[in-house]
Amino acid sequence: MKSTIGEIVGKTIAGVVVAYNAHEPRKQVFLRFHDGTYLELWGESFNCTSAIDRGGMTDILAYTKAMGAYSVDVYPAEHNAAAP
Repeated sequence: MKSTIGEIVGKTIAGVVVAYNAHEPRKQVFLRFHDGTYLELWGESFNCTSAIDRGGMTDILAYTKAMGAYSVDVYPAEHNAAAP
Protein backbone atom coordinates (compact mmCIF):
# COMPACT_ATOMS: atom_id res chain seq x y z
CA MET A 1 0.00 0.00 0.00
CA LYS A 2 1.33 3.43 -0.95
CA SER A 3 1.94 5.80 1.97
CA THR A 4 0.46 9.18 1.07
CA ILE A 5 0.48 10.94 4.44
CA GLY A 6 3.41 13.15 3.43
CA GLU A 7 1.38 14.55 0.54
CA ILE A 8 -0.80 16.57 2.94
CA VAL A 9 2.07 18.87 3.98
CA GLY A 10 1.13 22.38 2.86
CA LYS A 11 -2.53 21.57 2.22
CA THR A 12 -5.27 23.47 4.05
CA ILE A 13 -7.88 21.44 5.91
CA ALA A 14 -11.40 22.51 4.93
CA GLY A 15 -13.34 19.86 6.86
CA VAL A 16 -13.10 16.78 9.06
CA VAL A 17 -15.36 13.72 9.23
CA VAL A 18 -15.08 11.14 12.03
CA ALA A 19 -16.86 7.82 11.46
CA TYR A 20 -17.37 4.74 13.64
CA ASN A 21 -18.32 1.45 11.98
CA ALA A 22 -19.72 -1.92 13.05
CA HIS A 23 -17.19 -3.52 10.66
CA GLU A 24 -13.54 -2.96 9.75
CA PRO A 25 -12.15 -0.36 9.71
CA ARG A 26 -13.76 0.42 13.07
CA LYS A 27 -12.75 4.07 13.16
CA GLN A 28 -12.12 6.50 10.32
CA VAL A 29 -11.09 10.13 10.14
CA PHE A 30 -11.35 11.96 6.84
CA LEU A 31 -9.46 15.20 6.29
CA ARG A 32 -10.96 17.25 3.45
CA PHE A 33 -8.71 19.84 1.83
CA HIS A 34 -9.47 23.11 0.05
CA ASP A 35 -8.14 21.73 -3.24
CA GLY A 36 -10.97 19.20 -3.48
CA THR A 37 -9.00 16.20 -2.18
CA TYR A 38 -9.29 14.20 1.03
CA LEU A 39 -7.28 11.70 3.08
CA GLU A 40 -8.71 8.82 5.09
CA LEU A 41 -7.01 7.73 8.32
CA TRP A 42 -8.36 4.49 9.76
CA GLY A 43 -7.68 1.83 12.33
CA GLU A 44 -9.07 -0.42 15.01
CA SER A 45 -8.34 2.09 17.75
CA PHE A 46 -8.12 5.74 16.75
CA ASN A 47 -8.42 8.43 19.40
CA CYS A 48 -8.32 12.19 19.07
CA THR A 49 -6.85 14.48 21.67
CA SER A 50 -9.07 16.74 23.73
CA ALA A 51 -7.19 19.91 22.82
CA ILE A 52 -4.99 21.48 20.18
CA ASP A 53 -1.48 21.83 21.55
CA ARG A 54 1.00 24.58 20.71
CA GLY A 55 4.39 23.42 19.49
CA GLY A 56 6.58 22.59 16.56
CA MET A 57 8.06 19.44 15.08
CA THR A 58 10.73 19.23 17.80
CA ASP A 59 8.02 19.40 20.49
CA ILE A 60 6.00 16.65 18.80
CA LEU A 61 8.99 14.33 18.45
CA ALA A 62 10.01 14.95 22.08
CA TYR A 63 6.48 14.25 23.28
CA THR A 64 6.15 10.97 21.37
CA LYS A 65 9.52 9.83 22.70
CA ALA A 66 8.57 10.78 26.28
CA MET A 67 5.37 8.72 25.92
CA GLY A 68 7.40 5.66 24.90
CA ALA A 69 6.48 5.80 21.21
CA TYR A 70 8.76 6.09 18.23
CA SER A 71 8.21 7.95 14.98
CA VAL A 72 8.36 5.79 11.88
CA ASP A 73 7.65 8.53 9.33
CA VAL A 74 8.07 12.29 9.70
CA TYR A 75 7.06 14.84 7.06
CA PRO A 76 8.41 17.08 5.66
CA ALA A 77 11.33 14.73 5.10
CA GLU A 78 13.99 17.10 6.44
CA HIS A 79 12.67 16.31 9.93
CA ASN A 80 13.35 12.57 9.56
CA ALA A 81 16.87 13.04 10.91
CA ALA A 82 15.35 14.33 14.16
CA ALA A 83 13.12 11.28 14.59
CA PRO A 84 14.41 8.76 17.13
